[in-house]
Amino acid sequence: FNIAGTVPVASANEKAFTVYIIEMTNANGTLTILKRYRQLLALHHRLEEIYGSHALPKFPGKKIFGNTDEKFLQKRARQLSEYLDG
Repeated sequence: FNIAGTVPVASANEKAFTVYIIEMTNANGTLTILKRYRQLLALHHRLEEIYGSHALPKFPGKKIFGNTDEKFLQKRARQLSEYLDG
């Protein structure tokens, strides 16, 4: 897994948010998907229900303020990449 970057998304119905560009590579090639932090967190919680929290790597924490800062997004992208590889 590789987090190739982030994209800010403006929405008419809700506050602007960021999506992470996730590249998954295997023997058949590379697949690129876009996911929000909250979608990845929901996946983490579902996996915890199935495997237990002890079986999963630590998930990057949520940040309420400053979560669109470029440096923060780069750091979180690295942490999410490490999580997905774990």
